[in-house]
Amino acid sequence: MKKLKIDFSIKIILLMISITVNAQNKITKISVGEQEEIPITIFESGHILIPVTANDTVKGNFIFDTGGGIEIVSSKFFSRIEPGSIRVGIFTGFRSNGERIDLKIYRIPNIKIGTSVKDDVIIGIYPPLDEIGIDGLLSSKFFESIPVTIDFKNELLTIENKKSINKISDSGTTIPLFIQKHGRTGLDIFIDVNINDSINILSEFDTC
Repeated sequence: MKKLKIDFSIKIILLMISITVNAQNKITKISVGEQEEIPITIFESGHILIPVTANDTVKGNFIFDTGGGIEIVSSKFFSRIEPGSIRVGIFTGFRSNGERIDLKIYRIPNIKIGTSVKDDVIIGIYPPLDEIGIDGLLSSKFFESIPVTIDFKNELLTIENKKSINKISDSGTTIPLFIQKHGRTGLDIFIDVNINDSINILSEFDTC
C-alpha cells in the first residue's frame, strides 16, 4: 500500500447499521456505552491496529480490515481462546487477488474494544497471520451495530453515540454504502467510485 501522508485531522464514519444479527441460532449482542476514544496505531502502510480483548481476559492486537468479511485470528491467538470456543462450520471467502480461502469457524464468548463488548462472535482461523505477527483481523461485521470514527492524525478510534453521530452528520457528507451479507456470518461494504470523471465502478471499501 502507498504511504499515507496526512497532516491534518481526518475523521471517517465507517459504519452504522442498527440491527440485531441472528448468528447460528444465537443472538449477537452488542453493549455500547458512552462516546469513547481508543488509541490505535496506524502504520506507514496505512494499516490500522486496534487493541482488543477476547473472552474477557485474552488481549491481542487486530488489524481493522473492512474487506475481511468476518473476524479472523491467527493460530497462536486461537490457541489462547480455544477452551471457550465452539466449532460451527466452515466459511469460504476470497482474497483481493481472487485466491479462495476456506476457514474453520468458531463461536467465542465475546470480543471487547475499550468498554464496548460484542457477545457470541464468529471467528475464522487463518494460520498465515502467525508469520506476520498479527493476532487477528476485525472486519466490518464486527462494527455492524457500532458507530465509529477514525482520526488518522491523532491515531484514535472513537466509539460514537447517538448524540455525537447526529452532530457529525449535521456537518458531514453522506456517502451511500452497499452492504453484501454472507448468510449470518459475514459482511462486506461497497461504495460507488468515479475515476477520471469518466469511469464509474462499485468498489469494496477495504481499510486493509
